Amino acid sequence: MCAPDDAWFNRAENLLSGAILQIDPRRTAPKGGFNVQTEDRGAANYNPFAANAPVKIFATGIRNAYDLVWHRNGNLYVPTNGSAAGGNTPEDPTQAGNQALTNVATQNDYLFKIGRNGGGYYGHPNTLRREYILNGGNPDANPNPAEVVKPTLNSPYSGYAVGTQTDPNYRGFVYDFGRNRSPNGAIEYKSGKFGGALQNKLLVTEFSGGDDILALTPGTDGNVNGSVTKVFSNLTDPLDLIENTRNGNLYVAELPNNGRSGGQITLLS
Repeated sequence: MCAPDDAWFNRAENLLSGAILQIDPRRTAPKGGFNVQTEDRGAANYNPFAANAPVKIFATGIRNAYDLVWHRNGNLYVPTNGSAAGGNTPEDPTQAGNQALTNVATQNDYLFKIGRNGGGYYGHPNTLRREYILNGGNPDANPNPAEVVKPTLNSPYSGYAVGTQTDPNYRGFVYDFGRNRSPNGAIEYKSGKFGGALQNKLLVTEFSGGDDILALTPGTDGNVNGSVTKVFSNLTDPLDLIENTRNGNLYVAELPNNGRSGGQITLLS
């Protein structure tokens, strides 16, 4: 959750942490390649926001994104895994009071629509980028999307005080998977197989809480306004999937017991 904690060995964020990077393959690298390491990693002056940078930051606040999907509607979609309980958040010097939290509750897993041009912030703080507030903050006393609050009165976990505003560049989510679902592999299904029922839908594996594949329907605005359907279930820790676009077959990589029982590829046809 950005601020150091024991679970992550008090490791600090780096400038490129929790972000989607855009790499220009047309650039001719100097001998030895481009050095894009930042801070204490070797090139403190590297600026991933510069117009001529070979590696740029395309979107920020993206935590544990296993996959990326460019959809035919022109939008980039990213399913992400929210932080586990026990993390800490930094203080926001732009707001009154102290927003630094310790021992925050588990955060939900979200699908983000990054759009065509990027540039947004999606909720994982990084003080090096002047992004301080986790997810939706707690802007008022009403329930708010992705708000970070104390779960119950007697909960051991902390949350933001009422009035904690979201980061100014926060873009929010287009679908909330809930907690501990672990959405990972994602594709746009392109075939007309299955009676065309899945064509152009986003298919996402749920590795943890679901053991399934969800089909999400982007609306005309790119948001997931349409139906969300569980199309395949009873899988065993499905991690990733791919479509053979020649025949519409789906292949799913499953990883039972985090790989301790071996892995397998399942054909869904």
